[in-house]
Amino acid sequence: MICFIAGAFLCDTIAAMLHITTDESLAQFVSSLPTSPPLVLVGEMHGSQQNAPFMQKIGSLLLERYDKITHAFEWPLHQHELDTLRAYIQDGVHPERLPAFFLDSDGRFTEQHVSLLRWMHNANKKALKASDIYIFDSTTFRRSHVVEKEMADSLFTYHNTHPQRCLLVETGIIHAQCAASHDGVATPMGAFLKEMSNNVVSIFLRYEQGTINVEGKPRDVTQARAQISGPESGFDAVYTFARSTATKDIRDLTKIADMF
Repeated sequence: MICFIAGAFLCDTIAAMLHITTDESLAQFVSSLPTSPPLVLVGEMHGSQQNAPFMQKIGSLLLERYDKITHAFEWPLHQHELDTLRAYIQDGVHPERLPAFFLDSDGRFTEQHVSLLRWMHNANKKALKASDIYIFDSTTFRRSHVVEKEMADSLFTYHNTHPQRCLLVETGIIHAQCAASHDGVATPMGAFLKEMSNNVVSIFLRYEQGTINVEGKPRDVTQARAQISGPESGFDAVYTFARSTATKDIRDLTKIADMF
């Protein structure tokens, strides 16, 4: 659930974070990362057309630096659905149908993610197993300390057992934040990961204006609680979009062959 606050503004603590506003500053940020492939958390507002292109942009830079990258998505997929996507990314086998979650998602999968998956496939055509995919969403819907820890454990285990791969994680801001939660609901996944490893980097995606898709309706992104509280939540850097555009309903894209 996305909560909104009328008339609120971003906290001044955003000034304490590293600001990334251009392709050049993003490249400089990636070049400053540790030599050992890190776990990179990207905290977003779901339902923005800007999210997936950013993941591709930073993914390209990380791939240049570390040679191998795994994109981790907050998608509740069955194993056979993940295997289908992996077959496309690695071998170009076009899926006959989309995972059910993709057709009824909350903005976590968008039309722009199809382009991201296509880019991952093309990366593997250039270099064998350069790009891979991983999922980590909890099987429990209600957010809690247990759920956040479960997701953190999943990501940490993957990263720990694949030390040669940079792990790029796309998730909601409430999960990616690395400081104790202000809502009293749960310790965030990012905070658990920071305790587990000293090779975790977190990026807060800020949208200066515009809309996001919330349950099929465009909402003002600047009024989302996570946009307001995010800067207080222990992120290492902030990447700012001048505007967010709400995503289209993925169910309108019925020709799967045209998508891939």
